[in-house]
Amino acid sequence: MYQEDSDEQFRSAKLGEMYRRAAEEFAAGVIADPRNALREQAGAQAGFEARLEALWGRGLDLADLVVWYGLESGGWVNELLRPAAVTRQGQKFEALIRLHGKAAMTAREVFVLLRSGFSTGALARWRTLHEVWVVFILLADGDEELSRRYLAHEVVESLRGQKEYEQTWQALGLEPPDWTTAERQKAWQDLAAEFDRTFLEPYGWAAPLFNNKAKNSGTWRITPSWTSGVATTGWHHMGPTQTRRGSYGTSKASKPSKSFGQDHQTWAS
Repeated sequence: MYQEDSDEQFRSAKLGEMYRRAAEEFAAGVIADPRNALREQAGAQAGFEARLEALWGRGLDLADLVVWYGLESGGWVNELLRPAAVTRQGQKFEALIRLHGKAAMTAREVFVLLRSGFSTGALARWRTLHEVWVVFILLADGDEELSRRYLAHEVVESLRGQKEYEQTWQALGLEPPDWTTAERQKAWQDLAAEFDRTFLEPYGWAAPLFNNKAKNSGTWRITPSWTSGVATTGWHHMGPTQTRRGSYGTSKASKPSKSFGQDHQTWAS
């Protein structure tokens, strides 16, 4: 019985070694010239995109044209009105101009995916575009305080990403976080003190619109008042963060900029 187990382990080890060497030899050839390895697939994709362009190209071109002119118009508005917005610390202008740039970028992503035939991915980005539009309408109808909450909530997202990043950056060989753990905890406490604990939840910036309840607090109902009566100083000086949703733990969270409007010459990027 012992001899049979020993022989089985030996065969398994030899088989595993053979698989490993075969995989390494195959991978070495493919990695050496990946373009050649993908030539057939790339040709098939190019042919598909050409047929798709012949059928839907004009419609996609016209849609791209709308987005491009929208982007150009947003850049003109930003250049024209930003100096006054910076002077008065206009929270609504800052929030809306960022959302306009985000919408333009997302729309372009939709058309890139459509031109390559990835309709499901395009639909997913279109839903994101719809969400951007909904937030834009809410902020456009709201007051400066609502926009301030929206901008400040970006810091919440960054801090949440920072917490995950602290646990992974060393194992992944990445750069250390910009925030220390103590700084992150202090910032979290300051936000809770200035706003409330609900503000720290997902979409907590919009809680005043829904009886001061966060997204996961039950049924939302829009109230007549757009404001929450919180203070108007502090976190409104914070700018955008570098953390992307969905990449917590692998995307470095940078400290927010403390100079309003200074870093938005590339507002649509």
